[in-house]
Amino acid sequence: MGFHRRRIPEIEDLKRIYEDCKDDKEFLTRVVGKADAITGSTESMDFLEAIQEKVYPKKKTWNDLAKINNDPQKWLEMYQHYQELLTREDTAAWWQEQYFICDNERQNLKN
Repeated sequence: MGFHRRRIPEIEDLKRIYEDCKDDKEFLTRVVGKADAITGSTESMDFLEAIQEKVYPKKKTWNDLAKINNDPQKWLEMYQHYQELLTREDTAAWWQEQYFICDNERQNLKN
């Protein structure tokens, strides 16, 4: 077994390949295949990442939500995203983790 690295074409060629494919999944299979690693220009990688996100959306966590500061628009977008993706178990686990963090900090303040 070897390590299969693939170079992604330049953005113009990548867009031509995309137009020739019947759907996003076929495009990813054709361009990435079974590569262990891919390299390419920033533009090509961004284009590829956008297609990949449509086909295989990343599951976000409550910890991602905690990183948003006070931008109301981002909060709304993340809330809507989480509302679709997070399960009760994910939510319960996050709250439990936060409780233990706060409890540990409280204990450290007492000492």
